[in-house]
Amino acid sequence: MGIDVELVTPKIEKIKEKFLNSEEMQLLQENQFSETNVELITLLWSAKEAMYKWYGKGSISFKRNLSINGITGQNQKGLLNARFSKEFVQDLEIEYRFFDALCLAWVEG
Repeated sequence: MGIDVELVTPKIEKIKEKFLNSEEMQLLQENQFSETNVELITLLWSAKEAMYKWYGKGSISFKRNLSINGITGQNQKGLLNARFSKEFVQDLEIEYRFFDALCLAWVEG
């Protein structure tokens, strides 16, 4: 299991290019959680952190090895379709919830 909690803050916008691939950047344009997308960027970061912890072996490129392919649900809770690919490929479902200014994401399996 991998779990992550992040504080929703505009600072995340400054580093999004470091952890989001081109398909995920497109996902940002297609899925508006809010006017600034801070919540969505935070969610994608938290989901990738949860996958990183799920893997548990380190040495991961958040851009190349961890990808978010889709979002289902509402702004406050839902699922992300994701894929881990390094020495093996694993499709994952990541659950998420927002609580006040916090984002919680977790993956089992």
